[in-house]
Amino acid sequence: INLYLSVSTNESGNRKLLVECVDTGPGVQIEHYSSLFTADGGLKISNECNFGGLGLGLHSVAQLISNLSGDYGYRTNTPESDEGSKGSVFWFSVPFLLPENNEATSTL
Repeated sequence: INLYLSVSTNESGNRKLLVECVDTGPGVQIEHYSSLFTADGGLKISNECNFGGLGLGLHSVAQLISNLSGDYGYRTNTPESDEGSKGSVFWFSVPFLLPENNEATSTL
C-alpha cells in the first residue's frame, strides 16, 4: 500500500488536501463500484473476499468526509506497464484550512 498526500489551491485561493491510498491487490469487481460507500455495500464485498469485519469502514469514512465538506471516491489503479489494471485507489479530499495568525498555534 502506498499513501500519497498533496495540497492544491483553486483560482479562489481555497486549498484542498488530497489523500490517495493505492494498493496492488485484486481490485474491486465492476458490479461493486456503485455500492462501495453504502452501508450494505461493504458487507457484500467483505463476505465475498473473506476479509472479516463488518465491512462498514468505507461507509463510515464517507460520512465523516461528507461532514467535513469533502469529496471521496474510488478508481482502478492503472499502472503504466504492460501488466494492465492492478489494484485500487481510494481517495478523499477535504478543505485544508490554515490558522490566520500564530495565536491559534501558540497554545498547543
